[in-house]
Amino acid sequence: MTKDKSSPKDDQNKDKDKSKDKDKDKDKDKDHSMRGVDTRMTAGDSSQGSSSSDAGKHGTSSESSSSGYNGAGDYSSKSETKTGDGGTDKTTTTQKQDGTVITATDHFDADGKLTGSTTTTQSTDVSRGTVTTDSVNKDADGKITSTEHDVAERLSDGSWTDTRTEKDFKDGKLTGTETTTTTARPDGTRTVDTVRENANGKVTSTEHTESHQDKNGWHETRTETRYANDKVTGSDTTKTTVTNDGQRTEDTVTRGADGKVTGKEHVESHATNDGRTETRTETNIHNGHKTSSETKTTTDLNDGWHHETTVRRDAHDHVKGSVERTTTPTQDGRTMENTARDAGGHVTRSSTVTEHDRPDGSKTRDITSKDRHGDVTSTSHTEVPPRSR
Repeated sequence: MTKDKSSPKDDQNKDKDKSKDKDKDKDKDKDHSMRGVDTRMTAGDSSQGSSSSDAGKHGTSSESSSSGYNGAGDYSSKSETKTGDGGTDKTTTTQKQDGTVITATDHFDADGKLTGSTTTTQSTDVSRGTVTTDSVNKDADGKITSTEHDVAERLSDGSWTDTRTEKDFKDGKLTGTETTTTTARPDGTRTVDTVRENANGKVTSTEHTESHQDKNGWHETRTETRYANDKVTGSDTTKTTVTNDGQRTEDTVTRGADGKVTGKEHVESHATNDGRTETRTETNIHNGHKTSSETKTTTDLNDGWHHETTVRRDAHDHVKGSVERTTTPTQDGRTMENTARDAGGHVTRSSTVTEHDRPDGSKTRDITSKDRHGDVTSTSHTEVPPRSR
């Protein structure tokens, strides 16, 4: 569970923590809402050739629509073209007499070449209180890359449930399936269950999440269980609390295939007047006994300054070593100082990384490494090309 941070110049461009990814997943579950929105277009609505542009987004859009029944049984249709830096999307939205709405979008790159398409069909069953949405994504050759089937239903007690099944394909063959069922109750309690399967229909992982809001803040318990060949290989259970004043606490327990605890993680973070701080402690456990631990304290300021200290300890909480990293913004880039220390706090090696950014997106990177005596052991200069968009 704990990773060796022995080299001070390792991972200099690594993102500062992994909690951001967890946050994204949590936000996705929290924000996923019933799709029972009436998307039907109003009778008599029509516009011809309307267009707009947003200089801030460097894009343009044009739209045309018509209403009325036609021979195909369509009630209304609308065409829209949006152009941005990355290309153009051409969308046609059609509403059938029964209220079904079909949205077809073709995606083109900046050179006008078709890159793929998306077709979404949404229908509403008023008597059952359900909204069904089906989406199909295709590549430039017309081959299906993924599909999504979603059914949202309003229950008599005021709750709603949403079941979404996503399938991924490659070269026309199924590569994996993910099914997520979300239930939200009037009291604010939310339950999310996810099952992931491989191409053979074998379960690779499941996830169960329960969350609720009370007077003290937001609380969530999430358990992910991993499988291989129909057998449990391990699991993680994370309990998260976010108080009303922004204090965030996460406690994770990791178990092996036999259910025994192999590790624990405790995270505390909160916003400050000028940034954010976080303390993360990972503990490795074997046969019920602590074997080692690692504590990382991170401070981020709004101006881009970053500081982190990682301390490694043995089974008896004795310090085994530490690594300190500081990133300081400069006028045209940043400077990163990295220092490794032994158990006694003595410097064992250090490095300085200086980056200068250019207007075209490229940059230079210069690294100077030193030994425990402060003598230079190596230098390097790298020309870093612009990141591909």
